[in-house]
Amino acid sequence: AAARADKDEATRQAAVNRLQRAHEKRVAKFGELVKACEAVAAAEPARHAAAISGAAAEARMAAAKATYQLAVAEFNDLQKAWDRANRERETARADMTRLAKEANDFHPEFALRKEGVSRPADVEARWADLPEEPAAIEDEVKDVEAKLASMTHDKDAMNNFEANAARIKTLEAEQGGARARIAELEENAQRIRTEWAPAVRDMAKRVSDKFAEYFASFKCAGEVRLNESDNFEDYALEIKVRWRAEEELHVLGDKQDSGGERSVATMVYLIALQDVNPCPFRVVDEINQAMDPDNERLIFECITHATADQQTKTQYFLITPKLLPDLHYSETTTLHFVYNGPFMQPSHKFTLSDVLAQQDVDNVRRSATAA
Repeated sequence: AAARADKDEATRQAAVNRLQRAHEKRVAKFGELVKACEAVAAAEPARHAAAISGAAAEARMAAAKATYQLAVAEFNDLQKAWDRANRERETARADMTRLAKEANDFHPEFALRKEGVSRPADVEARWADLPEEPAAIEDEVKDVEAKLASMTHDKDAMNNFEANAARIKTLEAEQGGARARIAELEENAQRIRTEWAPAVRDMAKRVSDKFAEYFASFKCAGEVRLNESDNFEDYALEIKVRWRAEEELHVLGDKQDSGGERSVATMVYLIALQDVNPCPFRVVDEINQAMDPDNERLIFECITHATADQQTKTQYFLITPKLLPDLHYSETTTLHFVYNGPFMQPSHKFTLSDVLAQQDVDNVRRSATAA
């Protein structure tokens, strides 16, 4: 009995020792976890600072773009006002010419004097009879104006002529102001373009480089080209691809591209945009339906690589009714299987442990059958 008691005591002491060692390991692991949490907390301010800096840069670019758009709108309004002033000036000039012709027709001696043509003798005699003293000439002018005012023949012609002449001067002054404002707006637009265009070119180059890198993995070629214009609204990105060695680079969407090829290029373009235009998540619905197995496998590997290496931590939701066998899944990949149908068990009767147990039973049966 004493020997049995000693043996039981030794067994108990061994269990106590194992429990003690397990407890010590647990304490050590907990300490490592605390250090990891502290490191994450220390890195969090830097991550927030980087996010705030990026948001501030995007806000400045958005403000610059908004300022340019306002300037363009004001430029267009002034251009319309300038054109309208030109039309009004030409109309007033035509009216002045017409009224001058009417005045010359009414008193042809004025036209003859202006053109340097010799006047008839009776007209010269009338000019010779006019007084030479300024005061007398002023009195003569007043008499003539009084006579003209009493005439009923086109008495408003001179008033219209003077009004049109004044209007022409006003329009010419407005035209000068409009031209100065247009020059100012063009200078502002050029300044905004100088600040904005290099950033856009750099962004397009980064997208093109990433796009070409993924296409090279398919043994194909591709690029994303920025088409610039004098009008900011006409800026565009043009995707070019080459699927076979004997082809030339061509714009995506031509008749020579199949549906599967367009799907591949679209998906690669979305992945290339990731580092330039980050977002919380992207949803891709059945993008692999028109692809052959080789392209489907390559696209899946591209998505897996992009989500594993990206710095923005964007989630990709790939919705598909099928997946190829033997695909490579990274540690950042999660699979969700949606089961539905008339033979589906209710959720309270369906557990993962039951499924795994049934799989074990099926494996044993298959092994026995094979033996």
